[in-house]
Amino acid sequence: MIRFFVSDDVTSLISKRKMEINSYATMLMRTDEKYIEPIFVYSYSIFESTITEILRYYLNAFPEKINKNINIGKEQLLSTSMTHDILVSYIEEYIRKYSSKTLSEYLRFFKETLDIDASLDLPLVDKISKQRNIIVHDNFKRDLLSLYINNVKAPCSNGAELLSYIRFLNEILDIISAKICSKYAEYTKEKLVRCVWNSVFSTPVLRFDDIWNFDVNGALFIKDFETIKEKVKIISSTERLFLAIIFQQFNNSINEKLFSFREIPSFVSLDNESKNKLIELINFFKYYPLFFGGEEIKK
Repeated sequence: MIRFFVSDDVTSLISKRKMEINSYATMLMRTDEKYIEPIFVYSYSIFESTITEILRYYLNAFPEKINKNINIGKEQLLSTSMTHDILVSYIEEYIRKYSSKTLSEYLRFFKETLDIDASLDLPLVDKISKQRNIIVHDNFKRDLLSLYINNVKAPCSNGAELLSYIRFLNEILDIISAKICSKYAEYTKEKLVRCVWNSVFSTPVLRFDDIWNFDVNGALFIKDFETIKEKVKIISSTERLFLAIIFQQFNNSINEKLFSFREIPSFVSLDNESKNKLIELINFFKYYPLFFGGEEIKK
């Protein structure tokens, strides 16, 4: 199974979201009192959506971590011809069942799913979650009962306290980032492209390291075109099809020098294993269109 998971992509996402939260924290320190609560709520939302996005990405790569049988409705089954799309749709439903719980419960589910041992102050998480819920759902409590009472003013949230909450959420993201970086360090872009290549080509004639190398920028380039021309003569027509698809992403004129159309098989001639490989290849290029086309792969 090809796992569409790159550890650096997860930590980069966390870093980006942390910067966003920090910018709002800085804003909160010098903003008008009336904007304090909206800034806190939005920062909380960024944190929660980051957890959700990581879960979505992870379960797509490790679907066996879904701890129950998958029930597919008829409408969902008929809406797409690809199993992958059904899985993506189901993952959304699966995550939603847990994201609707308290934030501390959601974080427990997150840690268990990713199998990371992170020590978090969950009582403080509950306190932050409660404050957020009060602001979002019950911020005007007793306004009507106090309508005709003079000099009654609803207490405002403590700006310093909300700022400390925002910083704490960022600390949690730091912990999560470090744990993911440590546990899933092997899942690099290079591992992914090698996995895709080896999944598609089982023949020793097309070993990855015989075909590809990395330039000074970490992008893939073809080692020796003349060697490839010789290899193409002895591989199967199905392998020519897969090679043509990958090479087309690298250079849109290279295939003209390697194949004629009559050497590419019709889809009807592919066996089930080859069709599954083709589907995996299509899914790969759906999410990583430039990994064989100039993207930095190796650092």
